[in-house]
Amino acid sequence: MFKRIDDVQIWHKIFNFNHREIKWISIGLVLCNIVGCENGRPVASGPILTSSNIPLIDTIYESGGSVLVTNAGNGNAEIASVVAGAGISNLLGCSEMTLAPAESCTISFNVTESGGNSSINIPYSGINGTITLSAGVSWYNSRGGFALVSMSATNNPISFEVNQTATSVVTMTNIGGYTLYDIVIPTPVILSGSATAVISNNSCTGSLRINSSCSYDVNITDTVIEQNQQINLGVGAKYSGPNGETVYSRSLLLDYTSYPL
Repeated sequence: MFKRIDDVQIWHKIFNFNHREIKWISIGLVLCNIVGCENGRPVASGPILTSSNIPLIDTIYESGGSVLVTNAGNGNAEIASVVAGAGISNLLGCSEMTLAPAESCTISFNVTESGGNSSINIPYSGINGTITLSAGVSWYNSRGGFALVSMSATNNPISFEVNQTATSVVTMTNIGGYTLYDIVIPTPVILSGSATAVISNNSCTGSLRINSSCSYDVNITDTVIEQNQQINLGVGAKYSGPNGETVYSRSLLLDYTSYPL
């Protein structure tokens, strides 16, 4: 099983101290039939892939990451299709390619916005058949994994002359832990009073990523003199949370007063 000289290196030192013999023996065993030996020292044999460390990902600030794969061996590494476990998607790089010794390639990927642990698996041809290098990936949501939008309106409360139009700009910011999509801005609801409110210049459509903002205008008119009336402004959206697709909604009250010319 072992080569007597190449596989076993023995350094034997004998010391005499106070008439006692102390033997220090250091024995190194090397399996040369697996990794190979040269002058009694182990050397890399065939392709050996290694991967860089993947830092812990906070999905509030990053949607994914990358890993560097390097051939640390002395033979070409024929890489097959790179695959990943649940929660990792959009793999790009290294699949179906050949890495010569000392060459590298990079795999980029995305993760879900809710936390998780998984791995990226890189199969390649070794001297004894297919070998799979696994790179572990861990990610979390530092905002606790909930959706939340802040809403603010300029000129709230707003005052305007009868039969004139006043405008309030509503700004929404995604301060939660998930990207919102399928955003809908519903028609404003007049809770009290007789005003009319119309939405315009709406940029809150499609999706709203974490820490991003959008806005829309609310144009208000009234034919009646009124004080301290209210309009309900809202937003509806969806997000992909730990329990799958979830509906989210939020509202904001806009107070208004219409006065005579």
